[in-house]
Amino acid sequence: MTFRVVAMLVFSAIVVFASTGCAMHVQFFAGSDAQTWVDHDVGDMVAAYQPQLDVGPAHCPFLISLNSGGRCTVPVNGRPLRVDVVAARGQNPPMRLQAVDAVFVVKTAEAAATAALRRTFAADFTVRCPGKPVQIRSQPVECAATGPDGLRKPLVLDLRGYTGAAVVRTDLGGYSTAAERIFGVETMAQHSGTLTVAGPAVERYIAATSGLLLDDDETSRHHAAPRCPARITVRDGRKASCTLHFGTSALPYEVRFDEGRGLLIEADHQALDVIALDRLVRVMAERRARRLGHPVAYAVSCASTDVVVVEPGEILECTATPFGGKATLAAVSILDRGGDFRMYQRADAEAAGR
Repeated sequence: MTFRVVAMLVFSAIVVFASTGCAMHVQFFAGSDAQTWVDHDVGDMVAAYQPQLDVGPAHCPFLISLNSGGRCTVPVNGRPLRVDVVAARGQNPPMRLQAVDAVFVVKTAEAAATAALRRTFAADFTVRCPGKPVQIRSQPVECAATGPDGLRKPLVLDLRGYTGAAVVRTDLGGYSTAAERIFGVETMAQHSGTLTVAGPAVERYIAATSGLLLDDDETSRHHAAPRCPARITVRDGRKASCTLHFGTSALPYEVRFDEGRGLLIEADHQALDVIALDRLVRVMAERRARRLGHPVAYAVSCASTDVVVVEPGEILECTATPFGGKATLAAVSILDRGGDFRMYQRADAEAAGR
């Protein structure tokens, strides 16, 4: 997850003379500029997602070669979170940040994995992960999930990005999926021909498996109402549509039947929790202000509704207003289907060519 301040990045070139007298240009990235970049991209994002953690200023080498890159660290609860600065041709600047470690907060990961299993199996699981409450990790985590039958099974969590967003990797065999529970095992095993399903069953499936990006507490503050035709008949090449309504926002779902794959119910877009996004942007803006020596409280508004429908690559404009000051604009770019985003202030967005 990143927060890039492009306008503040400055490059320097050091000219090294070979023994033949010919000049050879070697470009370097100033360590102080890399630290500013890492503070915004990594430190601010970790602090926003995990405000209970002590996130310090970044440390980088004095100079970082554009050829070989370099490694920076961000102290999190006194332990170094490693971040590599690597070359990225065709970008401005021609560098990018690459996560080496992730911050793994046990309670957060357990809650996220529990919610993911509930959406997959339409059943309640208890997830427990080993180790200290806060860990800096570079490898997947081997946890355990206890199902509704009381059986305890291994569960592997992959960690994405610096904030340690937990992604369930292990397939828990022996449990019926939400689709099998709602439509039946025979229906989900059919992979050819024509299939007819009841619209209310599809609505129950969408309600059971849908979720909001950034909805970290899995609350019911957003009432979702799926709507489908009363009867849906699909076959290879023939599709149907449903809609998941969040107030005035609507998330379209496609119901189709693919030869060899069977019944598929998917959404190309995703619904994003604006209340959570407002909070993250506010924490990041206030942290940046403190770092610049101007601590101030911000009020943030990223949309007029509590939920917006987005797709990867889409840009939202948020208004960040400091207490007693003038409002500024921040462009929030949704990076992927996992909800990762990048935030630019207005000047940064223009410098990045956005």
